[in-house]
Amino acid sequence: KAHNGDEIIVDRIGRPTERIPSPALSIVVCGQPDALATMLGDRMLRDRGLPYRFLYAVPPSTLGSRPIDRPPIPPGVRENYAAMMDRILRAPFVPPSPPEWDRPEDCGGTGGTLAPPGRWRLTFSPDAREVLRPFRAQMEKSMAPGGDFYHHSGWASKLSGACARIAGILTVAGDPARPSVGVEEATAAVQIAGWAMVHARIAFGTAGLDPDMEIAKRLLAWLERKRLATFTRRDAFQQVKGGGAVVQRMGDIDGGLGVLADHGYIVPMDAAEREGFGPGRSPSTAYRVHPSIAK
Repeated sequence: KAHNGDEIIVDRIGRPTERIPSPALSIVVCGQPDALATMLGDRMLRDRGLPYRFLYAVPPSTLGSRPIDRPPIPPGVRENYAAMMDRILRAPFVPPSPPEWDRPEDCGGTGGTLAPPGRWRLTFSPDAREVLRPFRAQMEKSMAPGGDFYHHSGWASKLSGACARIAGILTVAGDPARPSVGVEEATAAVQIAGWAMVHARIAFGTAGLDPDMEIAKRLLAWLERKRLATFTRRDAFQQVKGGGAVVQRMGDIDGGLGVLADHGYIVPMDAAEREGFGPGRSPSTAYRVHPSIAK
């Protein structure tokens, strides 16, 4: 419940009810890749939804290329951060009076909540809501069969709400006295959410929980091993069917091929280029491989 600030009520037989009307919890973890894979691979934690409440950042390793004398954080950055935090902490937050139900449309369309005493009510301007609308539609589509987050809908279903909260944080960081989220903050939040989507797929792939990513890894290893300049969809299917990745039908590899195409490893050929592939039958979809792999 503390993930999105919903009221926590715990009823246990033999003891009084425990109630937290306005929970607020932030968790930041700098963990090793193995620890991340262990958490994401824990079925009990996934069933309880814990891994789906985090935004992930999985940067490439700098091991072997780190500077010996790393420069300190510039004084200007330190001063600006300290001034921003001081401004937020000193802001005269005045709760709405009387408490009222926030309308879903005021909350970026992500659901309405009761604003209890002591909680600051921040709404979205009409233009800011319009910025979030196509992103919410994109996330909904991504959870459909064949979508980027079909296998991770538990995480994707929470990203629209996270995006709205990021927009709120950016608004308060900029000016704690502002009563509503504007277009600039909503646009920045959507950009941050897009970054989070990329890193979430990397995180789930690291833990072996993204079938498309696993298929893409196997295909890339095959392409690097064979140094192929071109290949067909049928060739790729023969390489990964069965085995560690669950591939039973030709269509099961399309997500993995899409991952490789999105990252620039392969490019689909047009109809003219495909002539000559698969004589005697309709040509299979064919791909050209990036020269850095094929050479």
